[in-house]
Amino acid sequence: RDFSKGNMIEGLNKLDKKGLIKECGKDYIRNGVKKYMELTDNGRSIDNTLIVTSTNREVDLVNREVRFKRYKSGVLDKKTEIAGNIYKSCNRTGAQKKNINSYHVGEVVKFVRKCGSIEKNTSSVIKRMDKEKNVLTLFNGEKLNIEKTADKFDVGKEKEIKVAVGDQLRITANEREKNLVNGDIVKVVKIDRGRREILTDKNQKIDIEHWKYFDYGYADTSHKAQGKGKDNVLNISRKSGRDQSYVDYTRTKKTYECYTADKEKFFNSVKNAKNREAVHDLINKSKDRNVQKQQIIDRKKEQIKENRLKSDRQKELKENYLKEASKNRYYQLKDNAEKRRENKKVIERQIETRAKKKSPEQKLEPQKQMKRARSFRERRRQQEVIKQKQIEKR
Repeated sequence: RDFSKGNMIEGLNKLDKKGLIKECGKDYIRNGVKKYMELTDNGRSIDNTLIVTSTNREVDLVNREVRFKRYKSGVLDKKTEIAGNIYKSCNRTGAQKKNINSYHVGEVVKFVRKCGSIEKNTSSVIKRMDKEKNVLTLFNGEKLNIEKTADKFDVGKEKEIKVAVGDQLRITANEREKNLVNGDIVKVVKIDRGRREILTDKNQKIDIEHWKYFDYGYADTSHKAQGKGKDNVLNISRKSGRDQSYVDYTRTKKTYECYTADKEKFFNSVKNAKNREAVHDLINKSKDRNVQKQQIIDRKKEQIKENRLKSDRQKELKENYLKEASKNRYYQLKDNAEKRRENKKVIERQIETRAKKKSPEQKLEPQKQMKRARSFRERRRQQEVIKQKQIEKR
């Protein structure tokens, strides 16, 4: 009741008083797996027991420990064991995938959607990176612009695991043709070592040479455990949250135990955790954000239109002003030309009138002046000739 009402700390305190929350220090995973082996008859009947953790890192550690215990106890058929490479996601966010500095040569790019000519659920290794253009070059020859295709692929690494008859696996990708569903838990019932194929209890065939999207399925995170209910639930986690605690406890039908490194830190992580919002709340928030973004975009468009109208109006006013100025200048020049013509005519008239008023003596005056000049020049010449003769006689 406390968990259903949201009183997580009170519920955990009651479980702690009953001795169901155990503080184990660094050995919390080992002790939790030990309890798991006790509940499952040394790993033989695992159908009614579920292990939940808080992080993917803890899932890997618990899976490895459980698999090791089952292998040592003889539950797994050692003769049928084969090794293969699986794909392990780095769980990078969209922003991290758009950052070229977060990639490394040798990492594996898995396509979760069709990208150009590249089919879904295919993978390739990063060969080199162009940090200036934000482009990844893969060993299959493809080039990826991470800003445009970040939502179409995932980034991870290849890891070798061993699989034997009796192992429990979790499918990590969808494949309709092979009837494989992401999140399915299957058991290995047969292994064809020649073909390197695994046959599951659901009559599914997994070619481990080409299909790399599976892992051990002994533990799950709280998020992935939603919808799964078992008789026995073991929570093996350093930290938790309000929603996680609710999911972890409500998965059990009979018994529940929690193994953690430090009780105080575990309780504080639940106390200080923020509630996860429901999906519809997140959708409504995203819609509100989209509406706000659209309103901002519309305002900017209106401002751009207004600025364009202003600039167009200014251009129109400038053109009109230039037209009017050019007209005024044209008429001014025309008036000035007409004035010059009139002035010229006035001067010509004045010259004509002056010429008409002259007497005959005034008209002959210029001729007389020319005769005087000629006589003066002749006298000068004669004087020079006389001087030269006198010089020669001496």
